Amino acid sequence: MSKVKLIQLDQTTIELIDWDRWVNYPNKKNFSNNWYCLFLDSSNLTKNWFDFSSKVFINEIKDNSMWKWKLNRWDLVMNTRWTLWNIWIYNEKIKYNNIRINSWMLIIRWWEEYDQYFLYSFFRSNLFIFQVINLMSWSVQKQLPIWIFNFINVPKIDIIEQKKISKIIYLIDSKIELNNKINSELEKMAKTLYDYWFVQFDFPNENWKPYKSNGWKMVWSDELKREIPVGWGVEKMKDLLKKNNKKFILNWDKHDIDTIDLSVMPSWTMCLNEKSSSDKFWTNLFNLNKYDILFWWIRPYLLKAWFSPFDWLVTWTVHSFSVKNAYDYNFVLITMIQDSMFNFAVVNSKWTKMPVIWVDDLLEYKVAYNESIVKKYNEILSFKEIISKNIWENQKLAELRDFLLPMLMNWQVSVK
Repeated sequence: MSKVKLIQLDQTTIELIDWDRWVNYPNKKNFSNNWYCLFLDSSNLTKNWFDFSSKVFINEIKDNSMWKWKLNRWDLVMNTRWTLWNIWIYNEKIKYNNIRINSWMLIIRWWEEYDQYFLYSFFRSNLFIFQVINLMSWSVQKQLPIWIFNFINVPKIDIIEQKKISKIIYLIDSKIELNNKINSELEKMAKTLYDYWFVQFDFPNENWKPYKSNGWKMVWSDELKREIPVGWGVEKMKDLLKKNNKKFILNWDKHDIDTIDLSVMPSWTMCLNEKSSSDKFWTNLFNLNKYDILFWWIRPYLLKAWFSPFDWLVTWTVHSFSVKNAYDYNFVLITMIQDSMFNFAVVNSKWTKMPVIWVDDLLEYKVAYNESIVKKYNEILSFKEIISKNIWENQKLAELRDFLLPMLMNWQVSVK
């Protein structure tokens, strides 16, 4: 039985700030590419960090016309629609000094009686989530109304004990963050080398000197509309990749579907994190094998592609590929995440309201190709194994964190 004292949130000093959905809301004419005030979208917020791979800004005039919806450092930000439970801290690591929330976000502002990381941990824990579920029945369109928070019970724990709990959770989260940073650096390294070798064509020649920078011969390619090294050819992605989605027939009486914690996965991932009431969703599942190459084919301008870190299932929104020759793997994978590939996918997508890129169109993408250089690139780089290991470790760490947190807050486990 829980020993912790609970107090209703509206009886605390916690301040909730949501957006007035009708007054002074920005529209397209207010958006700017200038770095003045970042206007958050729900896609910018994951379970464990801000994702700024896509972003828009509002101009200074519009920013000055608004007031309470601006973030202070150390505020908590939560999505209240679609991607519920996504929450993060506007801490010193965020480089943007001016940030505002959009209409489906909530600012949670804490005061001295609460440790900031303790409060953050509570709002992403089952202690909070289960209370919300019990207080309301979900509609088809999931959203979290602010009135719910007034009836939420928050642990009333001494600030010293809060800090002890926070320290344990923070250590686990820090290891998850470290693994993510390692993965990010490995990806950056692979992309940098790719740029030198296959975009600038400064791969090492037989004397290990950069090819193009040392004046070695280039020839014009009519297919690529650019110069490429002598002896190189042009390949289409369909010559290097094969489509390999295999339909999965789901039987709930016979299958136990493992779930993946979205908070430990990169932003490109699509996975099963809950049972859906939509029959269409569950009849469009496909098997993925470890290291399959993935490309999000709905709204390709969202720039989502990478590889599968383990065997699992995805919905029909993902193209899945394997390479025809193993030595092409790293070259093809990094090609798939190039801006030029995404631009090609956008230009060749069908429809306007919900643009999609069909697999046959995607595989028409052309690249400069030299087998010996591609093999050398594949030999030098060995990163997918490390990234997969880190993602799997993060999944287990997240499970441990989510198991410990309610026990710590309920004093079922003591902290020395």
